[in-house]
Amino acid sequence: MRIGLLSDTHITAGRPVLPPKLIDGLRACDLILHAGDVCDVTGLAAVKAIGPEVAAVTGNMDRGALVDMLPEFHVAETPAGAVLVLHALPHIPGGARAAIDRLLGGHGRPLAVVHGHTHCPDVQTATLDDGREAYVINPGSAMRPRGYGRTFATMDLTDGQVRVAIETLD
Repeated sequence: MRIGLLSDTHITAGRPVLPPKLIDGLRACDLILHAGDVCDVTGLAAVKAIGPEVAAVTGNMDRGALVDMLPEFHVAETPAGAVLVLHALPHIPGGARAAIDRLLGGHGRPLAVVHGHTHCPDVQTATLDDGREAYVINPGSAMRPRGYGRTFATMDLTDGQVRVAIETLD
């Protein structure tokens, strides 16, 4: 299974379209997870037009009908485990781990947490209470890189292996 990871595309009516290299990269995926700041229904439609199934969450810049359409967070069940998608990592008492535990509910420990907001592409691992590692992934921004370069990420789940890559568009 191949998952395309996006965040902070910031596409609205009249704004530039998705880069062809991004579209080609996401067409090769089985699922697209968007970690918020799509911005409006035009942007969501552009992502959905690529082809694979899309699950998206709301971000702080999302407006209009999009806010009512998208959840605050999403848990994608994959053969390798749960992938939690949210826009910004929470800052609450008990820290990010407590917030992630609350959001995951009965889905167990995550394979990965995908977030955006900072536009800074990053892949890290975090050790969970049970000693397993979970990926913490920010795919960056394919449209508004804020000095980091235009990026998205892919997560390949094959033969029990997980491979995460930041893909550059520039």
